[in-house]
Amino acid sequence: MGIGSVNNVPRATSSYGQRQADQVTELREQLQTTQSAFTGYVTRMDGFMEVLAAGNPRLEAMLTEMRNQNPIPQPSHREEDEDEVHRRSEDLFDALRNNNS
Repeated sequence: MGIGSVNNVPRATSSYGQRQADQVTELREQLQTTQSAFTGYVTRMDGFMEVLAAGNPRLEAMLTEMRNQNPIPQPSHREEDEDEVHRRSEDLFDALRNNNS
């Protein structure tokens, strides 16, 4: 164990916190994309099931019961989310303008 092994230890840098925040943001975006895709898929399947159940009282009752037990999640759109998207878009466009100047 010489001084070289001490130098091989990762060091915390000032950009560490920003990288961590960027990773969290990226994961949230991936989660939102996955949730949107899942909701779209479930909605399409629900429509398909409705076509299959049309005219069959037993299947219609089963579909109604399934919907009551497992409602389709609806994405939440909050005012804060829209404001955040707008703010980040403006920041991106400002950065692009500054780099092209």
